[in-house]
Formats: sequence, structure tokens, C-alpha cells
Amino acid sequence: MIIRRILANALCLFPFEHLDTIIQKRMLKRLRKRIKFCGKSVVLSRGLMVERPEKLHIDDNVSLTANISIMGVGGVHIGSGTMIATGVTILTTQHDSMAPIMRKTGMHKPVTIGEEVWIGAGAIILPGISIGDNSIVAAGAVVAHDIKPYQVVGGVPAKLLWDRRYPK
Repeated sequence: MIIRRILANALCLFPFEHLDTIIQKRMLKRLRKRIKFCGKSVVLSRGLMVERPEKLHIDDNVSLTANISIMGVGGVHIGSGTMIATGVTILTTQHDSMAPIMRKTGMHKPVTIGEEVWIGAGAIILPGISIGDNSIVAAGAVVAHDIKPYQVVGGVPAKLLWDRRYPK
């Protein structure tokens, strides 16, 4: 009982606003050791899951928020200034649906995300996709085809909504 009170008092004195910063620095330090490349000013949040981090390339000023899953067996490149929102899934592996035993048919294709891209919450990026610079992927979109620079896409499957270079 006394130990609980001491801990409770100690926790009241701890500046919790710095806890995320401390955790983020530790995550980034561990990730830098394991991934192919990690640029400067990378922001990570809790819940980031990376399969095969040695095939992940993150450029400068990238923001990866909570609960992102990167299944990176095929390789993932994330360009500078890119923001990836909560709950995004990036896949680089698929199976041959025509094979008699699909489990044994893993096909790996890299995903390339350009510079200054914004990927909205809950989006899914499928294997082999290339997302052009300055593009936006709407929340919940399933990206099954390449996205050209400056395109805004959304839906299932993701379709062109408009081009950012031309006002609506």
C-alpha cells in the first residue's frame, strides 16, 4: 500500500507530455538500427508494425502515426515530407489466386510512395503500387492502381477525384 502511494506521487510529478517524446525517440533509435534508411526529422507514433524493416526506406520529414502496418517483404520506399495517418496498411505481398495451393505462392512487389504525399486514415496500399509526388489518398481508400503526381484519389477501389494542380 505504501509503495502504491509513493508510485502514485511520483507519477503525479512526471511530465506526461514528454512521455510520447521519450517513447518516440526510443522507437526511432531502434528502428534506425534495423531499417535500410531512415532520414532526419522522422516522426513515429505508437503501434507502428513493420515486417522486414531492412527493406524499408524512409526519407526526411516523414510522419507515421498510430497503428500503421507495413508488410514490407517486397520493399517500401516512403518519400520526404509524406504523412501517413492512423490505421494505414501497406502491403507488398500477395498470393496467386489461380494456384491450387495459394499459401505457397507468395509474390512480392515493392511499394513506392513519393514526396509530400498524404495518405488518409485506414487506407490500404496494395503490392506493386507507386504513388506520385504531392498526391492525396482519401481515408479508407483501397489503392489498387498507380497514382500519378498531384492526384487526389478515394473509394474502393480508389479512383481519381480531382487533380490538385487545377482548382475544382
